[in-house]
Amino acid sequence: MKLCKLLVKVSLGLCLFFQAGEVLAEDLYLEQPVPSGVFSAGNAIIAQNNCTIAAGNDVLLLAGQEVVLKAGFHAAAGSEFKAMIGGYGDIPEDSDIDSDALLDWWEVKYFSDTVSSSSGSDYDGDGVVNSMEYRLGTNPAIVDLPGTGIHYEYDALGRLIKITRIPAQ
Repeated sequence: MKLCKLLVKVSLGLCLFFQAGEVLAEDLYLEQPVPSGVFSAGNAIIAQNNCTIAAGNDVLLLAGQEVVLKAGFHAAAGSEFKAMIGGYGDIPEDSDIDSDALLDWWEVKYFSDTVSSSSGSDYDGDGVVNSMEYRLGTNPAIVDLPGTGIHYEYDALGRLIKITRIPAQ
């Protein structure tokens, strides 16, 4: 299994690996403030000294090896905070912390968390939004081309008007 390493800078400080459309975070460094959502790392999640979870936020940290909460980490009264060792398959099947109609396990499988992409965005830029990729059972991180089981039809302005699943022969 060959992995290509790519460092991505975002507010959460992710070091990511990409493999066949699944996003695997090696280590995740959380800084303040942490928004509601599920955050995943293949190895470790490290909550830095200034990391806080505000009242009303619901956060699940899911790490393959360890979750480290440094001195100064604070989860406010009224917040919900959980940390567990495991993978996206360990997330409750019907969980949707961010209420975007995409189940958390699916978002973590493809995006590593539930906050970096939404149901209305098109992560891979193939003209099919994430909510449609979810419903069709396609990979939102890989461009679907005609002939691969999905056929797209566009109008004269280039807008997607129809998606058809082509059964395997």
